[in-house]
Amino acid sequence: MSIISSMTSSSKILSLVKRESFFDDSFFKDSWEDFDKAVQSILDKFDDTGLKVDTGSRSKCRDVYSRIRSSKIDEDLYASQALQITEKDGKFQAVMDVKDFNPSDLQVKVVDDRVVVEGKYEKKSEDGSSMSSKSFYKEFTMPPSADIDQVATALSKDGVLTVKAPKRVTSQPGPPEP
Repeated sequence: MSIISSMTSSSKILSLVKRESFFDDSFFKDSWEDFDKAVQSILDKFDDTGLKVDTGSRSKCRDVYSRIRSSKIDEDLYASQALQITEKDGKFQAVMDVKDFNPSDLQVKVVDDRVVVEGKYEKKSEDGSSMSSKSFYKEFTMPPSADIDQVATALSKDGVLTVKAPKRVTSQPGPPEP
């Protein structure tokens, strides 16, 4: 006699809310520092000028970062992808550069206690003789205190994806009744 057990997983596809440019839209303000850290990490890895990201040099750093991303296409494209994951006070946030993909090429979903971000792009040449494609897959485990039912996404028009989950609100037991 054998016992077969199966685990069921829950999955929910999230809609991408389209927003204005990342640094022009105050909606993203609490994500700016995280994205700056992600860009700084790429600059430290690929750029030897010693350039540091701050609000005064943000535009220049983004230009250098864009050049790095463009020059690394034939190498490991996603080694140069800005990505920052933070967990603060039980809240979860992931900020990543997905500028190479249109909103229709992206899918964000919650699977059990994980957030999965996938990007797939295929393009045929006009004459149909060749095709190019690119894809990525990122998976993040949510902290136990994050409310996975409240995960929200936003995509800036310049290609920065933000995924947020607030801290789960737990009901506090009230004082005992007399």
